[in-house]
Amino acid sequence: MIHKSHSPQPHHIRVIFELPSCIWADRIFLVGDFNQWCKKAIPMQQHRDGLWRATVDLPCGSRHEFRYLIDGQWKTDSHADGFATNAYGIENSVVLAVLSDGNRQDRTNHQGWDKPAWGFTATPAALAAHNPTPQHPSRVLESRAA
Repeated sequence: MIHKSHSPQPHHIRVIFELPSCIWADRIFLVGDFNQWCKKAIPMQQHRDGLWRATVDLPCGSRHEFRYLIDGQWKTDSHADGFATNAYGIENSVVLAVLSDGNRQDRTNHQGWDKPAWGFTATPAALAAHNPTPQHPSRVLESRAA
């Protein structure tokens, strides 16, 4: 999940990247163009509630590509604002440093994380078939080799 709010840093948006507590991992890193794709620059911390979090302040209006590195395996976040194919033909997640109406509240609750699907790529049709109720989309992190 991605939460966005006003940053204390002028002309920036605070972006909190969050992964569910059900992820069993020794190390998770947030890796993206905002840290020059450095694999260890932004470690995610597991908090008392079990959720993994990392916070980044990004310039207002900017667009950034990112992925998660979970125990050496690359993961794409289906809760991202969008996706972009990288030079290796793999989709990166995209986050936009903008606040929208309601700050994407429909996608920032914890509902749906209790049953993550790992190890496959979910297409929009597969997501619709899994959960046909449009106002409650299935939460899936996509796993893709990097």
